[in-house]
Amino acid sequence: TYGILLLNQLDPSIEAMGASYRIEVPRQALRAANRGIMNVLYASATSATTSQYAWLLWLADHPLK
Repeated sequence: TYGILLLNQLDPSIEAMGASYRIEVPRQALRAANRGIMNVLYASATSATTSQYAWLLWLADHPLK
C-alpha cells in the first residue's frame, strides 16, 4: 500500500488551542487500497472562528504522484 500525507498549516486560532492528532489507518481502508480502491482519510480542526483540514491521507495500491 502506498500513501501521500498532507499536513496542513493550521490557522493561528487553532494552533493556539494546542491541536494534536494521531493518525490511525483502519484495516478496511488498507484492504480496499490493496484491491485498487483509492481511499482518502482526513481530520478536521476547528476553533471558534474557523474550520479546516488538519491532514489528509491518500491510500492506493500503486505509487501516487
